[in-house]
Amino acid sequence: MYENLKVYRGTTFNGCIKLKDLFGEDFLISKGDKIIFGVKENIKLNPETNDEFDDILTKTITIDDEIMGEYPFKFSPKDTKLALKTYYYYVAIQFADGDYYQVAPYSSFEVKMPIGLSYSPNDNKIVGCVPRKSRNHDCICNKEEADNEKK
Repeated sequence: MYENLKVYRGTTFNGCIKLKDLFGEDFLISKGDKIIFGVKENIKLNPETNDEFDDILTKTITIDDEIMGEYPFKFSPKDTKLALKTYYYYVAIQFADGDYYQVAPYSSFEVKMPIGLSYSPNDNKIVGCVPRKSRNHDCICNKEEADNEKK
């Protein structure tokens, strides 16, 4: 499933990619293959070159990054210091033999105001997903769960 992603400007963004084949089975890349997570400012063709615009953020993920069938990646706070607007991300695979396939269509990658600058104490929503310090990377994604964790 493709999701529209939100990141808070100047904060760490942790992502994770899980690949499936056409039959819905987990798909693992092989040695020499690369998964590319790219973010573009514009998905239209550049009128001067008739080619796509360059990525403004890119993460290349290899088999060495795989954890239990998933491929985590991270953008640093410096990476996410982008203008507050909507960008577009994609996921592609480049196989060791050079074949290249985009495996997820362009979806939105919205850079928002950091929570500390826009949080209202009366707001009953947790807008981020804070990773627990555990091996399985579970997330606390709702206020009730976050409140229970404090107890």
